[in-house]
Amino acid sequence: MDASGQEATLGLAGEQLARAMDRSHSALFKFKGTPSEFGVLQKQAVQAGLLVQCGGRVCALSAPHDKASYHQLIRKTVLDEGARCILVGFGDAQNDVSMLQNSDVACVIPRPGCQPLVLPNPPRMLIQASAVAPLGWLEAAKQALHIIEQKHGEQNG
Repeated sequence: MDASGQEATLGLAGEQLARAMDRSHSALFKFKGTPSEFGVLQKQAVQAGLLVQCGGRVCALSAPHDKASYHQLIRKTVLDEGARCILVGFGDAQNDVSMLQNSDVACVIPRPGCQPLVLPNPPRMLIQASAVAPLGWLEAAKQALHIIEQKHGEQNG
C-alpha cells in the first residue's frame, strides 16, 4: 500500500504515520472477507505459531502475544523496585479487551458507529467514557487519575 493509502486507512500522516508503520515484529493489513473467513485465517495463524488481531481500522499479524502480555513483567519490575503499581489501560477495540481486563483500571472509549466494547471479565475499576476520541480519552484519563488519587489517599489516610 502506498503512503496515501496508508494515510487514508490509518487516519495518520507525517511523523505519526511513520511511527505507526515502523514495525519490526508485526504486519498490518485490511481484511475484506466474511467473519467466517476471518475465523479460518485466525486458526491458520495459530497453526503457524502466530496471532491475528483486529483493532479499529486494521488487523495485525504478529507473534502470539497481545497488549496484556507484559503486564505481569511490568508489575513484577515495579514491585521489585519497591514502588506501587497501578496499571491503567485505555482501549476502544476488540484487540484491547485482554489488556483492559488485565489492568487495574480499565478505560473503555466508545467508537463512532460501533457497538460499545464489552469486557467479559472487567476489573473492579471500570471507566466507560461517554465521548468518542479524543475527548473520551481525556475524560477517561481524568477519571482514572481521580480514582488513583482517592486510592492513594485511602492508603495514606
